[in-house]
Amino acid sequence: MPAVANENTPEGAASFIAHYIGILEFASSTGDVVELSRLSSEECGGCSKYISLYEKTYAEGGWFKDRAWRKSGSELEFNPQEGSESFVTTTVTISAGTYAATSSAEPVVGEKTVRKISFGLRFQSGWQVTQLGLGEPQ
Repeated sequence: MPAVANENTPEGAASFIAHYIGILEFASSTGDVVELSRLSSEECGGCSKYISLYEKTYAEGGWFKDRAWRKSGSELEFNPQEGSESFVTTTVTISAGTYAATSSAEPVVGEKTVRKISFGLRFQSGWQVTQLGLGEPQ
């Protein structure tokens, strides 16, 4: 993780989310959700859905291939008070790729997707994602 991503600053929040998106991509292509789980709070329902999807898919012999995640542009609502939530909304492009839900499933060719994703995050001795959802923050 970049050093700036450990700072309770607007730059730190933005850098942390860029890193988190990279961890989402890593988890989808490997099934390894250890770091994704560490960076996601237990209260984050959207995070839990991704973690469960990757755990289940890989446990059943499935996989995701060639699904690169790329972030472009961000809007930041930064709250400097430690323990308070900040919000980052960014556009994420996920390239077309293939996936199989289980070892016996036929591979499915996915489509390129472009989504606006909002992240709630909290700084307490480091950043952690508290919310992950499509569209603007709620």
